[in-house]
Amino acid sequence: MGITDENGLFSQTLDRQGDYRLVISSVGKTSINRPFQVNSVAPDFDFGILVMTDNAEILSEVEVVATKPLVVKEIDRIGYDVQADEDSKTSNVQDMLRKVPMVTVDADGTIKVKGSGNFKIYKDGRPNNSFTSNAKDIFAAIPASMIERIEVITDPGAKEDAEGVGAILNIVTVKHSSLNGFMGNVRAGMISNNDRPVGGLWLSGNVGKFVFSANAGYFHQAEKMNRNSSDSETEYLETGNTEKSNSETRSHGDFVFFGLDSSFELDSLNLFTLEFSGHSYDFKNRSNSSTFGYDPAGNLLYSFSTLTNTPKGKGTEFNGNFNYQHSTRRKGESLTFSYQISNSTGNSESNSHYEDLVNFPAGYDFQSALGHTNFLENTLQLDWTRPINEHHTISIGGKFISRNNHSKNTTDFDYIDGSHKPDFVDFSHLTTIGAGYFDYRLVYGKVAARAGLRYEYSRLSAKYKDKPEDNFGSSLNDFVPQASVMYSLSETSSLKAAYSSRINRPGINYLNPNVTYTPTSQSWGNPDLSSSLYNSLMLNYSLFTRKFNVDLSASYDFTNNAIEQVTWANADDYVYSTYGNVAHTKQFQFSAFAQWAITQKTNVMLNGSVNYDHVRFTSQGLTNHLWSASLFFRATQQLPWKLRLEGMMFYRSGDLNSVYGYSNRGARTIFHGFSLQRSFLKGDALTVKIHARNPFNNHYAETSYVNRGSFTSISHEYMDGMRMIGLELSFRFGTMKAQVKKTTTSISNDDLQGGAQAPSTGESSM
Repeated sequence: MGITDENGLFSQTLDRQGDYRLVISSVGKTSINRPFQVNSVAPDFDFGILVMTDNAEILSEVEVVATKPLVVKEIDRIGYDVQADEDSKTSNVQDMLRKVPMVTVDADGTIKVKGSGNFKIYKDGRPNNSFTSNAKDIFAAIPASMIERIEVITDPGAKEDAEGVGAILNIVTVKHSSLNGFMGNVRAGMISNNDRPVGGLWLSGNVGKFVFSANAGYFHQAEKMNRNSSDSETEYLETGNTEKSNSETRSHGDFVFFGLDSSFELDSLNLFTLEFSGHSYDFKNRSNSSTFGYDPAGNLLYSFSTLTNTPKGKGTEFNGNFNYQHSTRRKGESLTFSYQISNSTGNSESNSHYEDLVNFPAGYDFQSALGHTNFLENTLQLDWTRPINEHHTISIGGKFISRNNHSKNTTDFDYIDGSHKPDFVDFSHLTTIGAGYFDYRLVYGKVAARAGLRYEYSRLSAKYKDKPEDNFGSSLNDFVPQASVMYSLSETSSLKAAYSSRINRPGINYLNPNVTYTPTSQSWGNPDLSSSLYNSLMLNYSLFTRKFNVDLSASYDFTNNAIEQVTWANADDYVYSTYGNVAHTKQFQFSAFAQWAITQKTNVMLNGSVNYDHVRFTSQGLTNHLWSASLFFRATQQLPWKLRLEGMMFYRSGDLNSVYGYSNRGARTIFHGFSLQRSFLKGDALTVKIHARNPFNNHYAETSYVNRGSFTSISHEYMDGMRMIGLELSFRFGTMKAQVKKTTTSISNDDLQGGAQAPSTGESSM
């Protein structure tokens, strides 16, 4: 086989003399089939000018006879090619995530990677706090047409600075590879259970050596999209008393996101990139509940009603990233300097009125709370990558982080006797981190290997503005090794084994000592928390062919000092809770991904996992374990008139919530949907999609069981408004031929657990 130059000229060297046949083919053209001979007398053959003509019969109808593989495997990650999926024209990122191996997205939008909610999110290989802190909302708003692929980095190396637990979800945006132009994509949709349309815009263009890509989107959540109700029953083992409660919650609000990527290539060896991204939210909710306490004989001990209103739940987040990359004349060698700033703020206000009081267990009948959080982080990083030869590559780097978590909280009580008592906490948690890493990669024949070691020194200090005598600090030293090896069994299959370890540090929500009160409980953070160390072992097999793809993984994860919530009750049935490095956890998981092109027009996909989770609190002598499973199934069918029909279903059996309890879901909680789409205009620029979600079930239910040693409880949660019908339009315009270039490495901070988060809003059509 061969290719021509830019003028259509070609030449080919043959191994031996003899009789040959030249075949030139192109879609829509009549093939050229020309026999020829070369020998010692005439060693060269000149074809002259070859002319291809249009084939009208072929052009009357074009059929896809092969599909591009959706899944791509590398030594440290598995990627899902979003652009190869026809759904990317009209779906959002949340829809695409349901198809990615090792990823699950519940009906309410909750995302888990490898069965865990402890993971970090990157955008184009860099950590993105906007994505990580509010994935539900932002992924429901971002159109999949902006995304090139979604990667699950299963065993991040020391170079990536991936200290978060679990895994990394890397969202790679679309890039283009020609020279000049401008293009964009606008998307709008409407669903039956929302009273406002939602939409997004993506633009990309270039001016000389300057290339940019910008995006923005808006999502509104109506109350009827998120109406929850619940009931619970708690038995206190020491007294034999029982508490029953029921509640109903409604919320509404708005969410806006934005982003800008740009690059300037000074010359072939020097590249500058600049990135801004962020989001803002404004959500409000209201709830009402009733609580009843009974003694062992069933006599009423107390009762009250609670009306809670949250008129303010606002926040913004901003991330900026600057990178300079210098490449040398040696292919693959680069030196990169990076600076990143991240800032997030949150403001909240809530009021609780207590009414219909009978032997009320608290001395107040009104409670108000004002909260303000601010997170500021500055990071500097230097990376050097050098290929030693075609087989060996090393990377060395260093990093400095300055992080400031600050919170102000005021809780005000109006007591029944007429007194008034405010409670104020002004708390700062400062972290300074110095790190260095070494990463080595080997590619030799069928074997690819990677190994690395990272060292981190951390200085953590807590400061109380009003109580300086309570200030404290601590220093931590952490070593984070990792290693993996992959062997290619054939051109289409591979086997991989990996070990990795990770640390994660507590965020402001887990550290904040401010006390949150209810009439029957108190909760607060623990500023004495230290980082947790996680270990992971994994074995993986992959097979990717033209018609059938399969990826199978078995993993074992464990830690001896995980941060978990600790809860107990006193002799008066009053419940207390805080956080501690108290949990010993382990998880076994088997996950499977399979895709089968049954015919040229029929395709099915399966993405599922089976988990065994075990957790133990030594201090309280408690253990808990659970088997669980998740399953996503999709089937697509190409119909006449360029129509495409799809059906899908998702089910997750339950979760091990903590050492105290677990939740499960019945068969009626199967999340399902159907869609029909067609593209119009030249180049399929306009795509129209009609879809239905949960047409056979408008409700979602979940049951949770709790055993905290001093009390047990069972609760039921119900969600309404799950059924919806929607219409989505996507229009692509312009011709973009420049690409926003990316540096080969950048800053990656993903070591926080329990950081400030915006409200989660669940499923949307966008």
